[in-house]
Amino acid sequence: MTTRSYIQGVQHAWALDVRALAVFRVSLGLIVLADLCVRATDITAFYTDFGVLPRAEHIQAYYGPSAISPYLANGSWLFIACLFVIHAMFAASFTVGFRTRLSQVVMWVLLLGLHRRNPMVLQGGDVMLRLLLFWSLFLPLGATWSVDAAIRGASNRVGRVFNVGALGLLVQLVVIYGYGLVLKSGAPWRDGTAVHYALHIDHFATSLGAWIRQFEGLTQLFTYSTLVAEFMGPALLILAGFLPGKANLLRCLAVLIMVLLHVGFGLGLNLGLFSVIAVAAWCVWLPACVWNRLERCMPGASDFASARFKSKNRLGTVVGAALLVYAVVWNNFSIASPPTVVVGSTEVELKLPASSRWIGELIGIDQQWDMFSPMPFVNDGWFLIAGVTSEGHIDFLWPHKTEIQSNSADMSPDGAFLTMDKPSHISDLYSSQRWRKYWMNLWYPQYEPHRKRALDFMCRDAKAAGKSIERIYMLYWEEKTGAPGEVAKPLGCRILRAQRCAGRQLDLSAPLPHKLSKCDSYAWLHALTEAASEVCDCMPSDSSCMSRAWYPYRSAVERYIAQKDRGTAYPLSKYAEKLATSARKRIEGCLGTATEWRLH
Repeated sequence: MTTRSYIQGVQHAWALDVRALAVFRVSLGLIVLADLCVRATDITAFYTDFGVLPRAEHIQAYYGPSAISPYLANGSWLFIACLFVIHAMFAASFTVGFRTRLSQVVMWVLLLGLHRRNPMVLQGGDVMLRLLLFWSLFLPLGATWSVDAAIRGASNRVGRVFNVGALGLLVQLVVIYGYGLVLKSGAPWRDGTAVHYALHIDHFATSLGAWIRQFEGLTQLFTYSTLVAEFMGPALLILAGFLPGKANLLRCLAVLIMVLLHVGFGLGLNLGLFSVIAVAAWCVWLPACVWNRLERCMPGASDFASARFKSKNRLGTVVGAALLVYAVVWNNFSIASPPTVVVGSTEVELKLPASSRWIGELIGIDQQWDMFSPMPFVNDGWFLIAGVTSEGHIDFLWPHKTEIQSNSADMSPDGAFLTMDKPSHISDLYSSQRWRKYWMNLWYPQYEPHRKRALDFMCRDAKAAGKSIERIYMLYWEEKTGAPGEVAKPLGCRILRAQRCAGRQLDLSAPLPHKLSKCDSYAWLHALTEAASEVCDCMPSDSSCMSRAWYPYRSAVERYIAQKDRGTAYPLSKYAEKLATSARKRIEGCLGTATEWRLH
């Protein structure tokens, strides 16, 4: 066999059938439409200036290419709703294959802009969808089974495509699962307990997942099966190119393995559209023999004619190939020891310089595949947003008070909060995957500024509903997942943030509700620190204010945390009084004793 014929065999083995591309087009279009329908229920909360991330704060939090989006042109509900309608129209046009190329480009641009409008609600499925749409820009998705093909009189064409787009889809799948495997370096993936911990993440777990996690042998089997499947799927797809004679069999096996893997994910975990998107990405690799069999069941099957599809856009091919290399090297940022090459006598890591990362962010091929890596997190919990009225009554803003009562919330006669039993199905508290991801992100320390934005939105929403909320508290009940055979260990309640609805500063003139004060409030102590800092911000002429008020106070908080870890800390209520008195003295040192601070 000559080199030329072998290369042709490799290309043939990795070529995509145009009928698979047609089904791929329909799948992506329907997924985008379904996604828009889900997002449309939360337009106000996630995409308008009334919501959790107004445009001014978005630009402050995200800058550069991440701040380029048509959804940032206006913050009104009507404008965003119109963009949603336009987006849906082009997605529907793309689905049926009418003006496919134009619809595809506009849909991709709008999807990229939608993702940039609120990154807090994005998950891995969104990144995968964005990447699939990008690489499909290089493919003839409307070549057959489309309105465009019918207009051209070519709706019955069949054929294969191998170009930079097909190679991009191939390499992208290898990157997703290959780097995902490399990053799964934690001990639970080696000892077989990773799925046990993953299914104990109550934000995600379905009823079936909660039932499966009680069987240690089953979760261990699923852990190792996940690792084997994530290796075998891409490996078989790669091997198909080097064994052209077995390509059809290897590709079918790869698709079957990965479809079963993602169906399993979808049954055990609430992952939104992630599993559906992944299944669509793999089914495009079904070989021509599968479509030939399906074709026999279709009317007019004998009229199908074969055609060859070649890329005539050399510039597009060069650009696509360069971006493909870029995307692979981008992922080296996520691993501890990137591969190296020797240039002259110098060993150079294959990592992108920070100055070039804007390219990936601009066109939306930025990515990182660290889901459940290096291990599923073991700390879990659930949120509660409590608003306090001017009369001192507590109103639960999220979840609804009726939901809390139905889960055996213990309420005192005056409505003060005592304890809250763990909800039976935490994942059912979220109205959509978007809210689930948003609340989960709020737990991470790096998203602490978004906690204020979330509470600001809750205050605005409560005011619009006619509620007179004066203060608002973000509480989190945390627990640690036990090893197989052990029960979860409650870690207590924390107040992640407390603030007044009328402004940024915590209401220091009113005491913390007694029953709420039983929460282990690191964040509440930090909120007092923030109040001292804000006082200093009003006094730019006094450069010593920060050193006299904020830093010593922060040190006191850190000492308390260290004492708590050693088991020698004061009870929180007494320690809060001590710190509050200290804060009052330090703040009065900045403002003078004439100012009255009623600190409990």
